[in-house]
Amino acid sequence: MTDSGANNPSEPQPNGNATNQAQGAASSPQSGQNGEGHDRHGRREHGRGWWPFALIVVGLLFLAGNVGFTFDPLWNFIGNVWEFWPVALIAVGADMLTRGKYRLAIVSVAIGVVVVLALSGGLSAGVGQTLDVKQALGGATSARLELDLTTNALNLTAAASSTDVVWGTITGGRSERLTQDASRRGNLVAVTLRARQRGWPIAFGSAKGGGPWELQMNENLATDLVIDGGVGAIDLDLWNANLTGLAIDAGVGALTITLPASGGFTGEIDGGVGKLTVNVPSDLAIVINLDTGVGNINFDSGFQKNGSDYSSPAAAAGQRVAARLNIDAGVGSVNVRSVK
Repeated sequence: MTDSGANNPSEPQPNGNATNQAQGAASSPQSGQNGEGHDRHGRREHGRGWWPFALIVVGLLFLAGNVGFTFDPLWNFIGNVWEFWPVALIAVGADMLTRGKYRLAIVSVAIGVVVVLALSGGLSAGVGQTLDVKQALGGATSARLELDLTTNALNLTAAASSTDVVWGTITGGRSERLTQDASRRGNLVAVTLRARQRGWPIAFGSAKGGGPWELQMNENLATDLVIDGGVGAIDLDLWNANLTGLAIDAGVGALTITLPASGGFTGEIDGGVGKLTVNVPSDLAIVINLDTGVGNINFDSGFQKNGSDYSSPAAAAGQRVAARLNIDAGVGSVNVRSVK
């Protein structure tokens, strides 16, 4: 008998090669997917390989600075390098023009130029403009004094003078232009001292600020004082000043102010970003209105709080209020002290 399950030579047999190809085709999508997944994973690993080290280095530098270590030479060098960022644009343009044929040479020259100039002190090397300030009274009985700073530290005190409104020296940075303007309206003399950037409105990459402003104002002259701070510390010793008005925009930096002991003024302080310290003469009856911002608020124990108003010890004791001050705390701590 013939076995019905036996192979019949006349029937076509499956091709082994075709079967293997079909199996390979069926498995190829998954293997391709696995390969792509490995490639993507490898690219991700390679792409983020240097970021952890960069973050560690930056974190260590900031931590070292916070605990007292100083890296002034390093910061100065980095600042000087950053001043020459336009060299990168020049190098990219040159590389595009030459279609990358001389890329290594262009990059090498650019890096060499930046390093040499940075080590030599950068664009900020040298002394900025210094202006000797001396504004005569000219018979005026009152004044408006406006100080407009950019990246300058300010030290202002009140002193006696029978001839001048304000005097001293102000120093600018290498890219700053200093001006002194005065005008007369009846018995009032208006004086404006201003620092302005030369060239571009924004000095991209400039690491050096302006120099200090060392000024004295006439303590006997009724004065409306306006200060527009930029980036820098401001120290105002106005104990002896005769103020009629006070307006301060602290900008970015610490502000320390000793208020006039005689009172007679209304003032506003915008704390900006930085520590604000207000010294109140112990005999001055003043009410301070505080709009709290982000930071600690500390008043000496003698101040009496009523809502957002704080009365100085003299005002809390019943003396007639001689001055009022509004403070917008901004970002930073506020410390108000009673001083003798």
